[in-house]
Amino acid sequence: MKDKKTILIAEDEAINRMYLGEILKDKGYAILEAEDGEEAVQQCKDHSEINLVLMDVKMPNLNGYDAAEQIRRFNSTVVLILQSAFISRKEELDDPKNIFQDVISKPVNESVLFNMLEKYLT
Repeated sequence: MKDKKTILIAEDEAINRMYLGEILKDKGYAILEAEDGEEAVQQCKDHSEINLVLMDVKMPNLNGYDAAEQIRRFNSTVVLILQSAFISRKEELDDPKNIFQDVISKPVNESVLFNMLEKYLT
């Protein structure tokens, strides 16, 4: 991968962050992590190189929807993918402002994730 892409994993469950981080590092992505929505917003402010955010919907301090909305106020180009155990398709997402480009269901299927990343990062 010539042009290394940076992915922010915004996920409050440490085991999920570790799993996603490992499989993404193995594919050559640079990884940043956030344990809650507030940290996700701050990471996006501090790291303009972030290309894509995997945003968990249920997180402490600031949920994924609210964090994504805040990120959109200062970054209109970063790809935002919602992670949810309850929603499996973008069409099921209540997203009237169209903040999220896509949705991935949890537990995350590796091939679905890599196809999605290829779609948005190439």
